Parts: sequence; structure tokens; C-alpha cells
Amino acid sequence: MSTKSRLTLKRLRSQFRQELVQHKLALLRQLSRVRLGSARSVLRLHEFLCFMRAYPDGAQLLAQLLTMLACFAARADLRAQRARPADSGSASCAIHFRFFAGQAQWLAEQWPAYLRLDRSDAGMEKRFARALPSLLTPQELQALVELKRPGYSALDRLRGQRDTDAMFLLRRVTAMPANGFKREASVDQIDAGFVLDPGPGTPSRTPAFFVGAPIVFRSSAPAAGRPELRAEFARAPGAARRLRVHDTGTNIVLARAAMVTRVRSLGGAIRQFAGAAATSPDQ
Repeated sequence: MSTKSRLTLKRLRSQFRQELVQHKLALLRQLSRVRLGSARSVLRLHEFLCFMRAYPDGAQLLAQLLTMLACFAARADLRAQRARPADSGSASCAIHFRFFAGQAQWLAEQWPAYLRLDRSDAGMEKRFARALPSLLTPQELQALVELKRPGYSALDRLRGQRDTDAMFLLRRVTAMPANGFKREASVDQIDAGFVLDPGPGTPSRTPAFFVGAPIVFRSSAPAAGRPELRAEFARAPGAARRLRVHDTGTNIVLARAAMVTRVRSLGGAIRQFAGAAATSPDQ
């Protein structure tokens, strides 16, 4: 992104005067055609697009933002970067994180082919090697002793071609004769680092919005400061509406994915909400 374009977009994105809409639109159209020269510039453009999508100030501008975000993964400048902005949450970029067991299991259920172990962590291989015998059948354990292979090498020999290494680990933990808490503790004790590679539908901040949400065009900039949480908790909501079960599930997935793209993890609370949504009557 050129310095002029970057500064102009940075200056305009938080200004919400009607006479600026066409200026913003022209600048966005220009940036949709320009090939940016660095991963940092591509990521900066992505952040601008996400911010402006969250706070649009006109239907025409919103349509342009949606088009650019929908096509973002196909940008030639993003695909040309050898070092893509990993962990940014942008489309076509991998996410590295030590997900807690529940979050890792959810990712494995949703996108089994795209979740793998982060093998750059040498310490994890030692922890995994210590835990591996408890995950094997007696026959596999005997083969492991005879093969005398180190942790990842043994894992690759045992898992075959069907599962990724992360899937093998999580499947075996799920099959352990123990309750859910002990199984989760087993994964957390290994303290496995995971990599979620980009793929169809994998969590990304780029297309992450609820289609059913009402659109409100801004006429003023959002508050820049952080809210006082105690005051916000004490304040009654301005409005509330019931969601259909399908929409509730969609929003739970969006919430979980939002944590993934921000390299955060969620525990049992989300699973409880998900279970409640699955058993509630349609509203």
C-alpha cells in the first residue's frame, strides 16, 4: 500500500460525513486493483476493510467492502507473500496456538484435514513421547517398543495416511477409558501446539459476520475508549430479540471462531450454550 493511500484510508476510515463516502469508495476501488508490495501492507489493508465493514456509512460502500473481503484470499499480493501474516486471522493464513482440549476437539470435528501439530516445538515432542504409550493398544505399544522410534516418527508410523497427527492424538484421547475431565487434562498436559491451516470454511476474520444482523449505517465515529465493564453489566440492554435455533448455532460458531482467529481458547461454557441451543425449541 502506498504511503499516500495508507494515510488517506487511515484518516478517512473513522470519519463519517456523507460527503466523504464517494471519496472512500474511490479509494477502495483503487486499492482493489493495486498489488501491494509486502505482507505488512496486505495485512494493514485487511484491518482497514474489517473495521470499515463493522462501521459502514453507506450501502454502496458496504457493497464494495463485502466484495473486497469476499475476494481477499484470492489477492495476488497475498498469495505472492512467502511469509504470509500468520495468526492475523485473515483469509488464507494459518493460525498457530496451544488450543485447550475442548477447542482443539471442536476444530478437529469441524475441519479434520486442516488441524495439525506444530512440530516446531521441540519440547512438545518430548511431552508427546511420554504420553504416547497411554494412548496405544497393547499391540501398538509392543510395536512401538520394537521400532524404537522417537516421538513424531513413532506417531507418523502409527497414524497412517487417514489422519493428521493432531487428529490421531485427539481421536486416541477421546477413546481413553476416562471421563471428559481426565481426557481434557491429558491433552492439556501434553500442552500441544496446533496449526490450523487455511481451508474451505476454516475460521477467518475476513468473512466473519452474522448475515441476519440488522445493518446500521454510521453517522458518527464509534467510541474510542474502553467501556467500564461494571457499569456496562449494570446497564439494561437497549433491546433484545429471540433468535431461531439455526441462527443461535450460527452465532455460537461465530463466537468460537472469533476466539480461534484471535488466538484465544474457550472452555466448557461455550459447549454448555451449544448443547442448550441444540435442545431448545425453535423460537
